[in-house]
Amino acid sequence: MELSRPITAYLRPKTLPELEHALSPLPTGARLIAGGTDLMVKLGFHQKATEPVVLISMGAIGELSGILQGKDRWIEIGSMTTLTGVSSAPILSGYTALRDAAHSVAGPSIRNTATIGGNVCNASPSADLSVALLASDAEVSLRDASGSERRLRLGDFFLGPGKTALLPGEYLRGFHLPPSVPGTFSSFHKLGVRSVMEIAIVNIALRIGVDADGTCRTARIALGAVAPVVIRALDAEAALTGVSVHGKSWTDAVASAANLAMEAAKPISDVRASAGYRRDMVRALVAEGLASLGSKATGNPIGTNVSETI
Repeated sequence: MELSRPITAYLRPKTLPELEHALSPLPTGARLIAGGTDLMVKLGFHQKATEPVVLISMGAIGELSGILQGKDRWIEIGSMTTLTGVSSAPILSGYTALRDAAHSVAGPSIRNTATIGGNVCNASPSADLSVALLASDAEVSLRDASGSERRLRLGDFFLGPGKTALLPGEYLRGFHLPPSVPGTFSSFHKLGVRSVMEIAIVNIALRIGVDADGTCRTARIALGAVAPVVIRALDAEAALTGVSVHGKSWTDAVASAANLAMEAAKPISDVRASAGYRRDMVRALVAEGLASLGSKATGNPIGTNVSETI
């Protein structure tokens, strides 16, 4: 592949102190590279070169890879953990939507290279991992060249298409997921023209927490590819909270939540689909997904495939 912008330097630090040294001062044209599955494609676009590129690879820093559970029971995922690692990690068994979202990306060769941090920092409105992480109430850790670290809710990390809250000289260290508790059910659904190697027309992630008496205590509905950033359908979530997953009350609440999720979506029309089609599919996917989660919560699952393509 011919690059439209010259790469004048390639740095590959092996530790966090080496990475932070490379970022201070920040070289002109510096670009952090994780798996490179998005960045290298962008550098290949034929556009007018405005400045050289200094690539700073994070791939050799072992401290940024892996998944562990802290003493507070929160799950920590390093930003350089591959999508294969996320999709197959037993420690994430309570985060079905996230594992299925990671498995939905491209094919095995890409998933073995692409990282969770790179997928999220690309800040695509249709990013599969971003939708699943948002539904999981994930937080991000951002660290700068001095070693100072700050933590943000994922919803505050995205500022627009391709834009994040990362400041010059900062990098994404990792993600934090709150503990998964009994009675939590989640799913990820992706709509595309084909089942693999496809950017989502619409993708959603759902999560409900159900008490022992069958009452839905928490609900999360995250939507992708229907707004400038991934979003939550807050009114739709509220329609489910406090409702029993048994019987007609849940059926009615699901129908209401699906309509409210459709209203929350503000998509555009493009070569993949019209705005109207995307809104209709949000309603359909949310309704189907919530009905399935409710059935699983009652012990009568109506389906087992939580990552679907229509």
